[in-house]
Amino acid sequence: MELEISRDELIGALRKVTSIIANRSTLPMLSNVLFTAKDNELCLNTSDLDISILTRIPATVKKEGEATLPAKKLTQMIAMAPHEMVHFSTDENFSTTVTSGRFRFCLRGINPSEFVRLEERDDDRLILSLPKQDFRKMLQKITYAVNPEESRYLLRGICLNINDGTCTTVGTDGKRLSLVEKILDNGMELPNEEYIFPIKLVHEVEKLMDGEGEMKLYVNKSDVTVKFDTTVVNAKLIEGKYPAFRLAIPKEHEFSVEIDRVQLIDVINRVSLVISDVEENPVRFI
Repeated sequence: MELEISRDELIGALRKVTSIIANRSTLPMLSNVLFTAKDNELCLNTSDLDISILTRIPATVKKEGEATLPAKKLTQMIAMAPHEMVHFSTDENFSTTVTSGRFRFCLRGINPSEFVRLEERDDDRLILSLPKQDFRKMLQKITYAVNPEESRYLLRGICLNINDGTCTTVGTDGKRLSLVEKILDNGMELPNEEYIFPIKLVHEVEKLMDGEGEMKLYVNKSDVTVKFDTTVVNAKLIEGKYPAFRLAIPKEHEFSVEIDRVQLIDVINRVSLVISDVEENPVRFI
């Protein structure tokens, strides 16, 4: 593999895909990023076995091929490159030489065939297409209610329910529940279905999804895939039946009060300063 690429674009792409890489891993491949150079494009792919991220950026490809490189070390070194363009050259022993002006270093990789790569499947089905900002806002309004350490595995994710043209996202830890509904008006004929997505996938999508444009969500029997711009995020679906969340929402209320949202947040922030344990001393409304 041999290519030349913009330093700034490469740094941006590396920061996207390396966020899921742990500082220490028992499997060397999980600390690496897979480079695939083809058709004047560089594809970067990382995985922690639970979630995979792939993104593409333009490059001048002189020789097509693949290479795996230590992700964290590569990101640090590229950030120090003095020139705008960076040159990569990989030999048959999986050793890659990186050059930027007079700055030169060599990184030893592993066999790309050992890497757990993200690939499209024939049974992927498109179930949702929305403006990125709309989907991101739906996620932001429910993720606070999910506890990733929850002993009940089903509650470690969010529920996405599509029913009669309405998309509902739900998050709960058993004590609090957040629900957001959006009427779908994009003309897609969608089946009534329900899925549970791991919270780690949701957090990564929230971080990576910015700007304008459309996102598309695909599922198959075991996976969920979110695609937007030149980035793909994939994870395993959580198997099981999500709790009947609508039964937890009272249909009738003894009291009903309308109050300015900003003022309410301000008051809660003030009184919470004197509360050391929210579980034992919750804020009371009188």
